[in-house]
Amino acid sequence: MMELPGELIAYPSPNQPGWWAYRLLSNGVLLTVELTEAEWFELHEREHQKSLEKIRELDRHPLNIAARTVLERAGEYPLSNEICLISLGRFAFDEGVPDWHDGLTALNEWGRSLGSMQKAVWVLEEAEVTPEQLLSLDLAQASQLVLEYLVG
Repeated sequence: MMELPGELIAYPSPNQPGWWAYRLLSNGVLLTVELTEAEWFELHEREHQKSLEKIRELDRHPLNIAARTVLERAGEYPLSNEICLISLGRFAFDEGVPDWHDGLTALNEWGRSLGSMQKAVWVLEEAEVTPEQLLSLDLAQASQLVLEYLVG
């Protein structure tokens, strides 16, 4: 990608067909620029990686570390695009539960953005769920505990 002044913004993107993005200049001017297909995908991949790095940072919270340990003890692993607590909560549902199930839909909302995932950690902290408590439970019990506070 050719380096030009200003910052390319992946989201939001201009509402027009093609490979468009915004470029914010240092003087505050916002330009609409057309990118090549490769540049557009590179920009969005960079943004995706930044988002995943922030999730991994939040995943270093002690409750998430405990959730990861519970998952790994059961031979399971978290989804890469959400924190371990949300992935742990998914195991409270039967394998064949439909995507539109109210509880699963509510849990999916907690995993929708970095902000909602951060809030999920805060909700569990406020409920005084501790890493030691999660670690003392098996997969089914720990997933039910997480679901109890996040979904109700």
